[in-house]
Amino acid sequence: MNEERTSEQAIFTLEHVPASAQAVGGRIGITHEVVATIAGIAAREVPGVHALGSWRFVPFSDRPRRGVSVEVGQEEAALDLEIVLEFGADIRKLAAAVRGAVAEAIDTMADRKVVEVNLKIAGIELPRPK
Repeated sequence: MNEERTSEQAIFTLEHVPASAQAVGGRIGITHEVVATIAGIAAREVPGVHALGSWRFVPFSDRPRRGVSVEVGQEEAALDLEIVLEFGADIRKLAAAVRGAVAEAIDTMADRKVVEVNLKIAGIELPRPK
């Protein structure tokens, strides 16, 4: 894997296209922060997920990487997510749905096989009184 540090961000090479008579060449580099953002957005779209990160934070804030850490290798990625779930959610089903959504999004967008998604349930959002 080609990885470099720029402004304290790890960048891995998604693709390198050599120049040819038909196309301009170049490299596509993605930071680990982008992979964390992909994972955070995918996880938040799963029904039953209230937020990522500590329960004190507002759900769907402008920081989609909150509560997500990633390790990206040459072909694989592993992630840790801290989740606040909605009261009544089946934790096992929610975990399976989050793992599937995150793995699919990262495979599609960053071309990395997700080998593990570890979840920490950081809180439960209680229903608001009516």
